[in-house]
Order: sequence, then structure tokens, then C-alpha cells
Amino acid sequence: MLRKRTQLITSRHLAIACCATFLVTRSFVALGQATPTPPTVGIAFAPTSVTSGGTSTMQITLGNANAVAAALTQTLVDSLPAGMTIATAGAGGSCTTTAVGAQAGSGAVTYAADSTIPAGGCTITVSVTARSTSPKTDYTNTIAPGALQTTLGANARLPAQWCW
Repeated sequence: MLRKRTQLITSRHLAIACCATFLVTRSFVALGQATPTPPTVGIAFAPTSVTSGGTSTMQITLGNANAVAAALTQTLVDSLPAGMTIATAGAGGSCTTTAVGAQAGSGAVTYAADSTIPAGGCTITVSVTARSTSPKTDYTNTIAPGALQTTLGANARLPAQWCW
């Protein structure tokens, strides 16, 4: 009985040592970076101006200046301004598009928790539309500070404006 207990303790110590070694070799200090750089979020529209009922491609850029991927710790939600909706279901870009929620007629775009932002960042593109009875309507789409929560920190604010 004593022999089995010794083997069990030795196995646990080995597992703890291996885990600690893995964490140290993958740490920011080991990668030459003292602390992680928080991710960034940018939003752009192309074209920036369209007629009522027209479509524009909205691109969400998720920046990651670190040498390792950032994993989302909660779902990122971009709530579109009132009157703006997703024109066509689905998404493109270089982020994991299967983790993007973009349903036609919806007023939000999501990027699922546990999805990653690779080193260097990635993009999400969706087609959006809006209708307005005014000759000119400006829409400002903002992802709030802290809305992008990752294993490397949270984003700061960066709005984008779009005109009809």
C-alpha cells in the first residue's frame, strides 16, 4: 500500500511540474513581452455613404499586437444603431466566420465566447442596410469600452460613422 501511495504522489508532482513548465514557457515574459497588450476594435464601412435601402460592407477589425492568440472570455456583441440591420446573413473576413452571428434583418453582430483573435488580429465583414425618410441620416456604430473581453485584456472605444 505504501508503494502505491508513493507512486501516486510522484505522478502528481510530475504533472504539476510539467504544467508549470508549460505555463512558464508560454508566458509573456518567456516570449519577450512583460505584459500583454489589450486587444483593439475598429469599425469601418465601404462605401461610407449610400442611399436609403442601399447596402454597405461593415468591417470589424479585432487587433491583437501580442505574439499569442487572444481567446474571448465572453461573446462580443456589436449592437447596430437603430434603423440599421444586417442585409445578408453570414459573414466573411479572416476571423473564425463560423463563430460569427449575423442573421439577415438582425440588429446585432456577435463573435462567440472561446473564439480566438490570432496574433496580428483578424476581421469580420457583414453586409448592412438602413432605411431613412430624411435626405441625410448619419449612423454611428460604437463597440463600447470593455465589450471585447479576452484572455489578454479588454478593448478601448473606437466609433465609426456611416451616412445615408
